[in-house]
Amino acid sequence: MQNYQMWAIATATIAAALSVPTMAEENRVNIHGFYSVGITQTSEKTYSDALGQEQDLTYEGGEKGNASLFGATWAGFQINASIFEGTNFVYQVILEADDASTDDFETRTEWMYFKQDLGAGFNAQLGRIRLPAFMDSEVLYVAQTYPWVKAPVEIYDLLPVNHVDGISINQRSYAGEWTLDTKAILWGQSKDDSEGYSLSLDNTYGLALDAYYESFQLHAAVLMATEIIDIDVKPGAITALPDGMKQVLEDDLLHLIVGARYDDGTVYSSAEYVTISADKGIVDETEAYNLTLGWYFGDFLPYVSYSSTETTNADTLAKDINDEFPGIGFPTLGQPYVPVGFLAEPYFSANQTSTSLGLKYNMTPKTAIKAQAQLISGFDATGGKFNATDLDNQEFDDVYVYEIAIQGVF
Repeated sequence: MQNYQMWAIATATIAAALSVPTMAEENRVNIHGFYSVGITQTSEKTYSDALGQEQDLTYEGGEKGNASLFGATWAGFQINASIFEGTNFVYQVILEADDASTDDFETRTEWMYFKQDLGAGFNAQLGRIRLPAFMDSEVLYVAQTYPWVKAPVEIYDLLPVNHVDGISINQRSYAGEWTLDTKAILWGQSKDDSEGYSLSLDNTYGLALDAYYESFQLHAAVLMATEIIDIDVKPGAITALPDGMKQVLEDDLLHLIVGARYDDGTVYSSAEYVTISADKGIVDETEAYNLTLGWYFGDFLPYVSYSSTETTNADTLAKDINDEFPGIGFPTLGQPYVPVGFLAEPYFSANQTSTSLGLKYNMTPKTAIKAQAQLISGFDATGGKFNATDLDNQEFDDVYVYEIAIQGVF
């Protein structure tokens, strides 16, 4: 039962609203928090762009060639308020690096919803709610609940945001010794703005199921959404996208996710697999997975992890985009028009594999210290999860990412 108990404790710490308040808890307000403070560094500082100029190389969370707080540092606070019997209000705010290209932190609202008990184990959430896509989506920022310094980016960065503004119906039930948690997203939408473009998920809906039996967990989810990529690079802007590029891409996505975890306090093992398909094929389709295995030595958990992500429609993506926008091009110096697909495809395709060795030390029940080293390779003429568009033609074949952090809840 250890794995389920640890998961339940962690979930209660950041999401006390999942339990229905009693009369004695009416008008009660609880405040919880969680944090990660870490140092990260990559083995490579720069890469050569298409013009042969040296550019700073940064990883998905902001990690770079110099030691930095970005990538492994964030904090969160959550307020759970019992308004009246059966009704809760939940608000969660996150502070972390805003993207991989800036040296700054930003604050954003991650959760803000009303939860209404419906009886028979059912409840409804209305507002900004968490997308239940992956095994650790609900506890993504409560990092001491999993072994890695942060959840593998090959999987957990496939969605542009972790939440949607919408409504869900949730239910907890029991089948013998199994505990079953079900979350149905009836409707939702979300948007992530970055310099030069915005990425939205509209008409999002789906179903997720988590099943727990003693030290074993099974996870399955199916999500459907319309992805809209609005590219609008202002002339003179410094972004990875071409100067002045303007285009809107829209496609319907289907996400299928399965995962399993076993954690009995002696052995830790987990596996997760994701496939994303697009209706028209004008945005990136992806196949990704992670395998992790560790062994406990008292409060120490050394582990090895292997992750992979691949854009499965890379060979046809440029053609499909060009077919969708016939006759539309982009003016460049010395060439009247360049097809939209030719411009967009390098920024959508992201292939890489990551082999990680790490150590988690449970210093206290609420605090963990972690260290991890990753070998990242297999870019296959893409930039992987880095800010480059092609790392195969660089002086280096592999990139190492080093991370150390202290993480906990309060």
